[in-house]
Amino acid sequence: MSHNNDIVPSTPLIAPSRWASGAFQLAAGCVMIQESTKKVVVVRDTDTGRWFLPRGRKDVGETLEQAAFREGYEESGFNPEPLPLLLPHRQPQSPEQKKARKADPNNMAHYLTTTEPVYITTIPAPPTGRRDGYEYTCFWYAASLPPDAVREENTGMEDEKSYVGKLLPYEEAIRVLHDPESFVVWFTYNKWLETCQALRDEEEEEAKTNEPTNKPGPEEVV
Repeated sequence: MSHNNDIVPSTPLIAPSRWASGAFQLAAGCVMIQESTKKVVVVRDTDTGRWFLPRGRKDVGETLEQAAFREGYEESGFNPEPLPLLLPHRQPQSPEQKKARKADPNNMAHYLTTTEPVYITTIPAPPTGRRDGYEYTCFWYAASLPPDAVREENTGMEDEKSYVGKLLPYEEAIRVLHDPESFVVWFTYNKWLETCQALRDEEEEEAKTNEPTNKPGPEEVV
């Protein structure tokens, strides 16, 4: 895919729709970034050669976020952690965020970063002879890996034994993935870069504010 600033990250709005419980399936996945190397985890099925992001169906009683990180671990062998980002979103701030903003209005990391989903994709699963069709809707989360992350073996289900998680440079990850997952990585990775830059700028601004002035004190004035 091309991945420049002219990309429109979302498809057009859909018409009002409705799906009963048996007509949709909820899933979750994650984009894992190793911040120290700037690499992205992509899973390869060694049986088929297919590359994909770790994702899967939500279990009953499981939250979408729990499902995303469980699937990330099971399918890739890497153990991810939530990665807070500065994201455009339409969710109201939590009471904790409001309290943090009031206490320290200049600290973006306290009240503007979020671990809400970074992307949602939906794919129609057409009907077959054994079942009706349904909408497969996946919620994607940003995740982080530590510098010393080591891939574990045999973390997946029996039919996932051929899955191998690999840390790839961003450009290579984009190249081996397909739409919509290439867009999910493109959006998440760029929001991570923007977050890093914004937080660096904030730190520099704070350092300038806290710099001691070289003006002499009253006792130094002759």
